[in-house]
Amino acid sequence: MKAVSGTDLSFWTRELLLEAWADSENLKILADGCRLNALSSIQAAGSGHIGTSFSSLDIMVTVRKFLANESFLTPHHKESGVFFSSKGHDAPALYAVMHLIGQLDDSDLLKLRRLGGLPGHPENITPGVPTNTGSLGMGISKAKGFVKAQRIDNPESRIPVVVLLGDGELQEGQIWESMPGASQHAFSELIAIVDQNGIQSDTWTECTLPLGDLRARVDALGWHYLECEGNDPVDIGRALKDASADPRPSFIVAKTSKGSGVTWMEDFDSTGDYYKFHSGVIAEDLYDDAVEQLIGSFNGEVLTSAFNRSVQRNEFDSRTPKPRATSMLVHWETLLPEVMQRHNDVVILDGDLSYDTGTHLARNSYPDRYVQAGIAEQDMVSMAGTLALAGKTPMVHSFATFLTMRAAEQIFNNATEYSRVMYFGFLAGLVPSAPGFSHQAVTDVGLMSSVPRMVLIEPSCRAELEKAVSWALGQDNPVYFRMGGLAPLENAASLSSPGGLTT
Repeated sequence: MKAVSGTDLSFWTRELLLEAWADSENLKILADGCRLNALSSIQAAGSGHIGTSFSSLDIMVTVRKFLANESFLTPHHKESGVFFSSKGHDAPALYAVMHLIGQLDDSDLLKLRRLGGLPGHPENITPGVPTNTGSLGMGISKAKGFVKAQRIDNPESRIPVVVLLGDGELQEGQIWESMPGASQHAFSELIAIVDQNGIQSDTWTECTLPLGDLRARVDALGWHYLECEGNDPVDIGRALKDASADPRPSFIVAKTSKGSGVTWMEDFDSTGDYYKFHSGVIAEDLYDDAVEQLIGSFNGEVLTSAFNRSVQRNEFDSRTPKPRATSMLVHWETLLPEVMQRHNDVVILDGDLSYDTGTHLARNSYPDRYVQAGIAEQDMVSMAGTLALAGKTPMVHSFATFLTMRAAEQIFNNATEYSRVMYFGFLAGLVPSAPGFSHQAVTDVGLMSSVPRMVLIEPSCRAELEKAVSWALGQDNPVYFRMGGLAPLENAASLSSPGGLTT
């Protein structure tokens, strides 16, 4: 195996990937080679999304073969069509495939989430990336723009535009707003593929926000509905061929396994609350084991894991969250159950980020006053508005950029009703620099300051957070809590009241 210079991590160079293709022309082997490179890129970066990258790689490699046809991985590799991933957090997979087809160099694999390198979510400042993604739900709309532009230039054009979606992403309303227009205009060259791995940030999609009968919904909108095995390149290729022969836009549901290619990443309990391989680096021994499995698969071997899943370790425990360092987020997740105990009118709303916004402990303690809204921020905020009108105190949680920009109109509408809603925006400011532009809330202060009666608070420690929440609960205005802090002040504990939350 050949490694990229300057690292002790395991990578397949492009030269070796091309040799493997020349020997076998096996897309599955190429996908496993890309899985190794994606995993090692994440390890080198210190962060990134593993599970969704692994589930989508067979799809990505097969689509690039479909668009290149006979020129795939030849010295004259040329694609006819456009491909991009709407979900965006599978960027490590996207970059691994771009490296495979020659759009990135070996050394670029070490530049994930690095300044001047490869953004944590795709941005078109990277040559070969057609459009910025990462803010979910925009994919089909963006694909329609590419199709329309091609038809303006050449009315007879039917060059494929393929967009990859996540199954959790289908909870975003824009997806369903975008589909009727594609059918109305007979955009037959538009192919949407759903990476249906069944798991969202923390747990199963069906437990978060069930999508119902997808086939019936898609058929009703005039699209061509297909299904395939999303970790089988042969079956994916068959579905792409069927899609390209139909006069309607096509919607392919590709059934995958999150973490595909590594046994213990794929194994998630049907009643599990915390999927541990959605994002982040993994322990050194787990990395070594994953590398062995992926190398074996790349070499045509079948290697089993060295780990006995019956042995208790946090990564394999689907019922307890990952441990993390003390921060404002940790303060909030422990403080929130106290708030709910003291205030029976408080209702929690979360947008598929229960662990990342700290609401998961309150969910377990007070399930009747907890709403998991899924990836549907506008719906969540409007629901909070009428909860407030009905005499409740809704507390709305999401990442600051998605909460304040996606639901800005709904937040404004709530404020005009002279009710009290509390909004908690996490990862505010430039803190999430590694994920890139899509996750940086740099407009939230301006947006929320423009809302009538809105009070903005950015607590810096647990004591300030306790006092701010207590104050907010005792007045009538809407409040935006900007939860951007990382480590708390060293003297925060001495400032806190001995009884916890003040009343």
